[in-house]
Amino acid sequence: MGKETHSNQFDEILADLLNHGLADEEQRGKLERLCAESPENARKLAEELEFSELIRQALLTHDFAEFEGDVRHRMSDADAESDPDFDELKHRLRTGTARQPDLNGLARIVAEDDERAAELRRDLHFDDLFEQAAVPSRAEEPFVESLATRMWAQTEEDHFVQDIARQLKLVGKTEDEAPENVV
Repeated sequence: MGKETHSNQFDEILADLLNHGLADEEQRGKLERLCAESPENARKLAEELEFSELIRQALLTHDFAEFEGDVRHRMSDADAESDPDFDELKHRLRTGTARQPDLNGLARIVAEDDERAAELRRDLHFDDLFEQAAVPSRAEEPFVESLATRMWAQTEEDHFVQDIARQLKLVGKTEDEAPENVV
């Protein structure tokens, strides 16, 4: 079996595990074999399971500050040297407390250091994923519903957009000039 086929098979089994669990003994055996054959597969499986657990914990906890601290601890590398200024600026950005000088300093740091720029992008991406998991209005279903509503509103069968445009044109006209019922 080719390397690409192994990769595709691994990705399919991993998706099944994350979406439905693996009740099938044969599938669990294949996943174990694919991880034993490829350290990259084993690393990817560990990362996906850890991320899945973080999402599960986010949905269970009501103390998001505590959860954020736990996530920071799990994602930080204790052996890596970090610049406290960068970490502090990044924290302020992520918590919405950054002021313009903070943003300027952070922009200067990431412009000079590609690794820190990648770290900031990764952290902001995770923040967005956690928010999507924790905030019902950012879930998949409301997005699909709002997209369908917007698409429907742009069809010729819907007069909502034209009615609003007509109402906007009437703003500022006197009562005698405007019709009583626009909609």
